[in-house]
Amino acid sequence: DPCADGVELASVFFAFNSSVLSDEARGSLTDNSEVLRGCSSLSIRIEGYASPLKRNPEALALARAQSVHTFYRDAGLPESALAVTSNGAAGGLATRKDDTSALRRVDSIVLR
Repeated sequence: DPCADGVELASVFFAFNSSVLSDEARGSLTDNSEVLRGCSSLSIRIEGYASPLKRNPEALALARAQSVHTFYRDAGLPESALAVTSNGAAGGLATRKDDTSALRRVDSIVLR
């Protein structure tokens, strides 16, 4: 059973100061949705992150997580299987010259 063997879902990444899903993010979330529909017993925690360089990283991280939540809900996943959380500023030090794409993401974490 692939659902019992451990399911890993793709993370999605966002543009600077944005919570709008890109086409690439939508593609990844479509793939995630198909996996989750096939494993209906699984629930997920949607964890939003933002760069610590943002003025209000907690709000931006939450907005990103809510964008992913809305996508999953619109894809037919049950509300009861979805939990949203903002992790605010992602860990790690970054300067404006560093690549902060990993800090501008939402992870979909499978809960057992």
